[in-house]
Amino acid sequence: MAAAVLGWGYWHISSHAALHASLYDLALKNERQAYGQVVPAVVVFKDDGGGVLARGRIEAPLGVFSIEHPQVGDCRREEREQPRTGWKQCFETQSRWLATWVRRTRSAEVSFAGCRIDRVPIAFDEYRDEWWLWWIPLPHVGGAPYASFHANLWVDSRTCRASAPVR
Repeated sequence: MAAAVLGWGYWHISSHAALHASLYDLALKNERQAYGQVVPAVVVFKDDGGGVLARGRIEAPLGVFSIEHPQVGDCRREEREQPRTGWKQCFETQSRWLATWVRRTRSAEVSFAGCRIDRVPIAFDEYRDEWWLWWIPLPHVGGAPYASFHANLWVDSRTCRASAPVR
């Protein structure tokens, strides 16, 4: 039984993913910050050969990043209209789809404010730390495990070019 429970958790985290990405602009540097966040923008994720894997967008005013699934979109409509059932089904579809392409992403095409930058380097950090805790029935622990991917894209809008990350 324990092997089945852990096996299901491992399968779920291997086949379902969530994504968080941010786009930073070094040209927005001032006396209070080393860089700023670009909003709005369109981001196209690409593989080694330049093939399109996914499309996303960053919207003003908060810089919320969303990925567009080819059939279900970004789940915002479902979140507004059917927050329990509709969003859950949409997110399930999107999380399975994310797991199929995100590891193959090597660059992004970024468009914002009259600037288009091809081949912005991107590398995702993957987190799969607590997949074996999915079965614990506590409010802040447990639940179906998802691989979590995080990436930051860096640009310089003054020169309309990709930039090295600020550390």
